[in-house]
Amino acid sequence: MEKVCDLPQSPIWNWTAKLSPTSSGTYTSVPFPSHVRNAFKRSGATLTERHDATGELVRLLDDLSTEFRWIAARTREMFVKSLESTPFTPRLVTQQLYFALCHDGYACLLVSKDQKEPMSIPPDMPSGSYVIVLVSLDLDEELAPSEGLVGSLFSVYKRKTAPGRAGRREDLQVCFADQVAAGYALYGSSTQLCYCMRGNPGVYRFVLHPVAKQFFMCRGGPIEFGSEYDRGRQRLQTVLAVPTEAAGTSTVASEASAHVVTPILFAARELFLGDDALAQTLRHLADQYEYSAVHTGCLIGDFHTLMQRGGILVADNVDALCEAAPMAYLAEEAGARAIDQRGCRILSQNLGGDHPLHTRTCLIIGSPTQLAQFEQILQEYQSGATSADT
Repeated sequence: MEKVCDLPQSPIWNWTAKLSPTSSGTYTSVPFPSHVRNAFKRSGATLTERHDATGELVRLLDDLSTEFRWIAARTREMFVKSLESTPFTPRLVTQQLYFALCHDGYACLLVSKDQKEPMSIPPDMPSGSYVIVLVSLDLDEELAPSEGLVGSLFSVYKRKTAPGRAGRREDLQVCFADQVAAGYALYGSSTQLCYCMRGNPGVYRFVLHPVAKQFFMCRGGPIEFGSEYDRGRQRLQTVLAVPTEAAGTSTVASEASAHVVTPILFAARELFLGDDALAQTLRHLADQYEYSAVHTGCLIGDFHTLMQRGGILVADNVDALCEAAPMAYLAEEAGARAIDQRGCRILSQNLGGDHPLHTRTCLIIGSPTQLAQFEQILQEYQSGATSADT
């Protein structure tokens, strides 16, 4: 039987519980480092021998979670104290992560979205066996950090060159499907950490305990893509006895209109404008299938809601290595699909020697059924545009 950890009954916890959506029934007694170690035990010797014979990956992920706690503390200062004058930028967070991971000795290269070139480990520091790819801080640049969503994203690759030396450019010639681990942290009144790791199927969610300052796994097991949307539809159909329409929207009686379950389309407003096939497809979904358009300005925040709520996420001009690849890995582990505008699978692509480090791509994520419908509509508009040109 799963044991629920006892939360301290203190004024601090009681005050924080009112602000946070988490409660004592949300946590389990499994902290993040223990879950990672147990994942290797469950996966057997094959995963351990292939990816973490020395235990570096376990300690690396633990160190990343420690840095995420530091970012969460700084973010909380922005929310509670509104310290707008305090510098809190992606470059500052990247420097903090770089200095911390350099001293750990588990990484050989760090790639950050806000840095044009990869950051190598100094010669006087130990060089590890992994390449870390980061989006150190993702937030809406038009809003102050205290007014919008803030998140971090990471992925880990096994280095290709011999360990013990500084990382090289050839260590970055990777296929996106070769990720060893990936995850993200979302900061706010409650800080959540979600991750997945090769050999341990599923995406697992952890919540930062406000007093213990440790990530504890949430109840419910691995994240299933769009599970909240499916449960909401089933609950409405059961309680209100309303049939499901073919378009995927449950209509309810007027007294329960606030609980209408509609599919969500996560896309920036600019993508709906224009006459290209992608813009026409988005407008078609919004008009004909009653998709609700949502955009927070924080891609990680939209992705987190997508994983819980379901829908379709469309993001143009995203960093293929730093953003598209880890999100695609997480999405597929949760049961979704991730493609680009051409319909090619994101994880089947690679970053070869002739590609720039920060290659841009279009990222489209959704359930297999929804993406099949999306691709069909997109191809129809693309065919129409081609016919008009000829």
